[in-house]
Amino acid sequence: MKTACILLLLGFASTTWADESKYLTYDEFVRYIEAGNIKSVTLDNRSGITGSLTDGNASKEFHCYGSSGSSNDPLLNRILKEHGVQVTLQNVSDSGFPSPLWGGFMFLLTPIVGLFLLIVIIMKLNQILENQRSRRAGEGGADVRS
Repeated sequence: MKTACILLLLGFASTTWADESKYLTYDEFVRYIEAGNIKSVTLDNRSGITGSLTDGNASKEFHCYGSSGSSNDPLLNRILKEHGVQVTLQNVSDSGFPSPLWGGFMFLLTPIVGLFLLIVIIMKLNQILENQRSRRAGEGGADVRS
């Protein structure tokens, strides 16, 4: 059990700290553009913004989310153009696996299935214990009659 917990913790830590990209708020993103620190961005139709920024001498990947479909935002596109930022537009479709709906469904379904399995295991253990008790009672009754 301890090994499973340690492996789970290590798996979580590796996925949490492995992502070298920086999350920016939308306001921070605009400030970086105006300061000339954003070199390229990819805008999608679902408000996702990713790209690279220079922070001192280091170049770092970043991601943030706009308030509207960022590829359709005329103000954002104008600011990017004014500051010479290379823009790539990406159309993200709703089809495909896994969809956000599937994730929400699994989030709700997992505890229900877990609870169901727990009840089944408890009932099976109760049945096994009852069988053992009835055998012991039967053996004990046979010894008394002999």
